[in-house]
Amino acid sequence: MKQIVTIILGVVGLFTTYSSTAQICPPTGFTDGSSLYFFYNTGTIACEDRPASIVVDASTFSLVDCGEAYSVYDLESGDPLLDLNFFEADFGVGLCEYTGGVLTGETLSDNMQELVLKGLSVYPNPVKKGQDININFASAVEGNIVLYDVTGKQIRTYNLAKVVEKRLNVGELMSGIYMLRINNGTASVTKKIVILN
Repeated sequence: MKQIVTIILGVVGLFTTYSSTAQICPPTGFTDGSSLYFFYNTGTIACEDRPASIVVDASTFSLVDCGEAYSVYDLESGDPLLDLNFFEADFGVGLCEYTGGVLTGETLSDNMQELVLKGLSVYPNPVKKGQDININFASAVEGNIVLYDVTGKQIRTYNLAKVVEKRLNVGELMSGIYMLRINNGTASVTKKIVILN
């Protein structure tokens, strides 16, 4: 009986360890060179369970802001990141690789892979204040687009009702970096946009 209890506790411990490390990589992460911004699925990892610091190359970033769906890390030591499109973050229990704001290796549905690989375009980017952002899809998409600021605050939501293109009016927004999260109901992709004066 004692052996069975030990085996069960070992399996539970292994499962708990796997679950916590499997969720450590947020699905969205981007950098402006001196800060890291990560967006989490709501309810996956509480702020107190996120790392206090993250290492990218030889640079250390410390947690400065945390909310239910986001974390912001500022450069504490080392050089600012030069490649804003690709970085590999060490969360202490595993490495998370990001390309274009998206967790590399994330499994996407066939429909979303088609959007990502065959013609999803966001332009102009950067966009001048007062201009619209255009999004073109390779095929009709149903879902939504959510616009976030760099703190993870949701700014706007746009519905997609079987459209191949969508125009977003961002004329009232302040200059800065924003994230567009495009969701088709089964998967999502995130694009960084920059609004200039």
